[in-house]
Amino acid sequence: MKHIKKFETFDFTQTLPVTTKNFLTNFYSCDDCDEVWKEFNKVSNKCKFCQSEQIEDLSEDEFYEIQKTKIEDNQTSNIGSGRMEDSEELVDLVNMRSLSESNSYDYTILPQEALVELSDYVDYRNPENRIEVYPDPKVDGTFALRVFRKKDGVTFDLLWNRGAYDGVEFDSWPPVSGDLKFFF
Repeated sequence: MKHIKKFETFDFTQTLPVTTKNFLTNFYSCDDCDEVWKEFNKVSNKCKFCQSEQIEDLSEDEFYEIQKTKIEDNQTSNIGSGRMEDSEELVDLVNMRSLSESNSYDYTILPQEALVELSDYVDYRNPENRIEVYPDPKVDGTFALRVFRKKDGVTFDLLWNRGAYDGVEFDSWPPVSGDLKFFF
């Protein structure tokens, strides 16, 4: 008993109010068109497909069982992986956004050493050049940049990670956080 930690003095104000995405997702079925759908943090009163009011709430298990019966066998693994992602993706309850998403900033958020190296690519102080910066919410000190350089009309992407830039092409913009750095 002497090794049991007491939480009476634990400061819960220092914790992040988060939950998983699937916990805030509502699942529905339409009795008229026989479709199923899910809504993140939103309540539906009408069918998303036919606008009928003849809908019913489903549990997460019911939703995915119905989904499995509606698709071909070779696509059932996609449903399972989507369900797994939703159960693992954390959502910030204060800002109601996914913790794998990031907000856009301008170049002023970058550390000084990143600004010095950025000047090799573009005159970041010139207001005609546009620079979007997305900090990686999972990896402190990592930033994705999309740069539009006015003098030659070129747009390119950079990744600031571990004290240097890498020229990259992101699959999507804004990029989504990965384990080590943004996926590209």
